[in-house]
Formats: sequence, structure tokens, C-alpha cells
Amino acid sequence: MRSCKDIAEIISGSDYKDLPFWTRVSVRMHGVMCRCHFCIDYSKQVRILRETARRWANRRDEIEEDSSIELPAQTKAKIKDSLP
Repeated sequence: MRSCKDIAEIISGSDYKDLPFWTRVSVRMHGVMCRCHFCIDYSKQVRILRETARRWANRRDEIEEDSSIELPAQTKAKIKDSLP
């Protein structure tokens, strides 16, 4: 069985879907057999971060395409006041 450190490197190093079949199997087997559950929690956190980054990137593209979006006057004033 692979160590927790190996699994963490595999999970954070690449997209899980792109891993070879047997590597994915070993990651899942480790998740089933690991007693510390760090690997499962870490895997979930990495997945959430990747999904959030993808959503943010997609949303950013939508915002850049829509040039009609403008800050409210109050927000502009707050930003202006906070500048030196």
C-alpha cells in the first residue's frame, strides 16, 4: 500500500481523471484502508478547490464579456476614499 505522503502528492499533482487506471485504483484502495483519514479529507479539499477555481474562471470570462457591469457609486466612492 502507498503511504499517505505518496497519495497526497498524487492527488495534488494532477487531475484525478487523468491518472492511469491502476494509480486511481491504488488511491481508492488507500482511502479504504487508511486509518488516519487524512487522505480522504485532503482529497475532498483538493477537489473543492479545483471546482471553485474552475467556476471562478468561467464566471470571470462571463464578467469580462459583459462590459455593462459597473460598480455602484457608493462602492466607487469607498475605493476612492481608501486610496492614498
